[in-house]
Amino acid sequence: VVKLTFAMWGLGGSGAELVVYRIAEELAKEGHEVSIAALVGWGWDGSTPSFNARVSVRTQSRALRPFFSAEWLVEFNPRFRFASSLFPLLYAINTEALAGLIKKARPDVIVTTSWYTVPAAVKASGGRVPVYAFVQDVVDNYIAYDQYRGIEKFIARAFQPKVVMLSISSFTDGTIRRYSPSAKIVRVGNFIRDEFFQVPYVKPSQRARVLSTIARHYPWKGFDVFVRAIKELWKRRKDFGVRILNRDGLVLGGLGFSYEELPPRRTWSEMAEFYASSYAFVYTSRSESFGLPPLEAMATGTPVVMTYNDGSNEYARHGVNALVAEPENYRQVADYLDYLLDNPGEADRLSLGGVETASQFRFDKFMERFKAAIGL
Repeated sequence: VVKLTFAMWGLGGSGAELVVYRIAEELAKEGHEVSIAALVGWGWDGSTPSFNARVSVRTQSRALRPFFSAEWLVEFNPRFRFASSLFPLLYAINTEALAGLIKKARPDVIVTTSWYTVPAAVKASGGRVPVYAFVQDVVDNYIAYDQYRGIEKFIARAFQPKVVMLSISSFTDGTIRRYSPSAKIVRVGNFIRDEFFQVPYVKPSQRARVLSTIARHYPWKGFDVFVRAIKELWKRRKDFGVRILNRDGLVLGGLGFSYEELPPRRTWSEMAEFYASSYAFVYTSRSESFGLPPLEAMATGTPVVMTYNDGSNEYARHGVNALVAEPENYRQVADYLDYLLDNPGEADRLSLGGVETASQFRFDKFMERFKAAIGL
């Protein structure tokens, strides 16, 4: 039995965080003593994710949470741009707090889960406990959107310690090499959950003509590109429906076309049905280290129309398992959707290519690589 701690800056429901929860749960099922150390809980209520196996979650007291909130405000809230110079102090305070939480778990192995958490994990290890950095970040997004202009210095430092880097894609390989050319990199890859393979396959040509997407508030997720693409398509034809899973609870309002809005919290089976009941899934992200939603859609046999990004290039092949438009090119996205609506046979062909691709990213194979990488 190994005592293993995952170090997280905060809990939440993004794709990268959900990946960590699934790994932790599986290791706990196998009998290991697994914990998660995070500064704050999920949302303002401080709740934690539920697990089907015992995974202990340790967060700091509510009295200390304002330091985390203050750091987020000075980094990303435009109203607090004037105070962005406070970031180094707040980051140092939060790093100390996270290191303390990790130490309390007395782990045999520490796995960091973002660049934020690497210094805390190294400090907590005291050079005696092995530290692995599970790299899922697109650090350029922090550099582009963080209000503290010196943020790249902190990112660079996170890649310098002598820790083993667990990489999910060729894109993250490149990120690691950029900051730490001599780093030891183990490619563990990525996975999608088994639930996406469990829905009955129905040819897209036999489904309702519904185009679906997931709305996120981060600018690099490209929801604005999706809106422009559908508005362009709406000018040409109106024989399709639009469904938006509002992951971040955005105020969508009038978008210039009719749509159905779905609330954010979905079970994994509901997410699989969301994809499987769509004629096509649209993904217009500007930047990804991997990009799980298109692959999840592929597993359910749903054709994908997406924009190119380096991370999704790990699996997306234009004309084979998806139609891949140039970045930001909403007219090309509209053209591809127009084409699929006119050619249901092509939608069926792409769906089969997607199913074959997705089958290469099953969870059990990922766990074999992950456990080998951390010596389990």
